[in-house]
Amino acid sequence: VGELVEHVREGERERFVYRSDHPLRSFAVLAADYARAAEGDDEIWHHPAHTYNLPTIGAALADGRRLYSERFGPYPHGRLRIAEFPRLASYAQSFPTLMPYSEAIGFLTHHRGDPRRVDGTYFVTAHEVAHQWWGYIASPGMAPGAQVLSESLAEYSAMVLIDEERGERERLVFLRQEEDAYLRRRDPDTEVPLERLQLEGAATWYNKGALVLYMLERQIGRERLHQGLAAFVARWRDLPQDDPLAAAPGSALARGHATLRDLLDELRNAHRGRPLDWFYTTWFEQVVVPDMALVGAPVVREQGGTWTVEFSATNLGQGRLPVQVEAVRGPWRADHADALQEGAFEAGQPVRLWLEPGRTTGGVVSARFRPEALVIDRLHECIDFDRTNNARTLGEPQEVAPLPAVGGPTRR
Repeated sequence: VGELVEHVREGERERFVYRSDHPLRSFAVLAADYARAAEGDDEIWHHPAHTYNLPTIGAALADGRRLYSERFGPYPHGRLRIAEFPRLASYAQSFPTLMPYSEAIGFLTHHRGDPRRVDGTYFVTAHEVAHQWWGYIASPGMAPGAQVLSESLAEYSAMVLIDEERGERERLVFLRQEEDAYLRRRDPDTEVPLERLQLEGAATWYNKGALVLYMLERQIGRERLHQGLAAFVARWRDLPQDDPLAAAPGSALARGHATLRDLLDELRNAHRGRPLDWFYTTWFEQVVVPDMALVGAPVVREQGGTWTVEFSATNLGQGRLPVQVEAVRGPWRADHADALQEGAFEAGQPVRLWLEPGRTTGGVVSARFRPEALVIDRLHECIDFDRTNNARTLGEPQEVAPLPAVGGPTRR
């Protein structure tokens, strides 16, 4: 890690000396007969024959460095490196400035063009780049919830990068994959709330944690959430020992390491004046799995070029939570290649309902077009156990009888 400052041959041995420009808590050493691809200070060290995904990896390195620096605080180093290793293992791991990356999950994969999947190469690179902030620049303490400050934030940050570089459709595919992975891999008998999370399961700290952060974003807005994250990094980032701020009272080095409580305090400050105690209680202090569902057949009516849909919905799972319901026209399922295309897809004015177990709630949505389907939580703003009961195909509208003229004859 760091910069190569000395390379000396001593007989059959070679000596390499690297020096960092920032305090480091860990490092990795990789050696191979590498080829090097570079763009500025971004480098990819790879098997000479493994060039297929280099453009994608390089784009994620550059995009991640730029976006995360803008949103969460400056990247403190110069170099940012990927180094490939054989498929003796199938993972990637981030160290300061250097990310060892298995050929099996990035260099030899192919998901581009498959609308059902996120581009895995771009995503994995984006996730590992995010760890330069979440895990190293802001390093969590050994306390319950620490994985949220590392893995959950890295996973969420990768989602933001995918959304801003690849668009809404790929973001929704990512969220569906995260939800599926959490629900399929969680252990209901051992799962603990995020605030007590230690090493109970990757489905919780990767998938659920990222989903919860995205759900908070939908409540307060991306800008406010990122302001809170930037304030958290600024408060807790490491400082060089000779920096005068390091010795200042209350500096990051004087305080030690952040905990989940420190993160949540900064996030609450970001939406001061808008209390969301129910959100933090539900998603950080409890374990709930909602199951939002439409009940019965919706009724469609049309009058004067406006369509309304009357419906009933409930929560078959746990928790009292808000969801959005909307009428749509055209391909709306994100895992279809032509989904959400302008001109072919429309969404009406959504209505927000609080759904809770054991209670059916009615509502009405409207649209200026003839709707084809009614959908609960199309944007994945809430974890949902079963999405097959979230949508209904709508039938022919019923005509609304005109009101009698005012002052006209009536029959008793």
